[in-house]
Amino acid sequence: MSNLICSDGVGRSGTFISIHAQMERMKSEGVIDVFQFIKSVRFQRAGLVANEVRICLITNMNTSFYSTNNSF
Repeated sequence: MSNLICSDGVGRSGTFISIHAQMERMKSEGVIDVFQFIKSVRFQRAGLVANEVRICLITNMNTSFYSTNNSF
């Protein structure tokens, strides 16, 4: 098992948390809503998912997960 850390706890960590949470939501509810998820978790952790590049990565990973029938 690997550790995933970043200096402020919002960059890579926030990206991983977002990808994982959306994959779990897709499996249980059949829904992906990256922007709403990020908006809601930023109330708990300001700055989570720092920029648009990371948001695009989250969206692309979740789209790939969806298109492979939830089997990563």
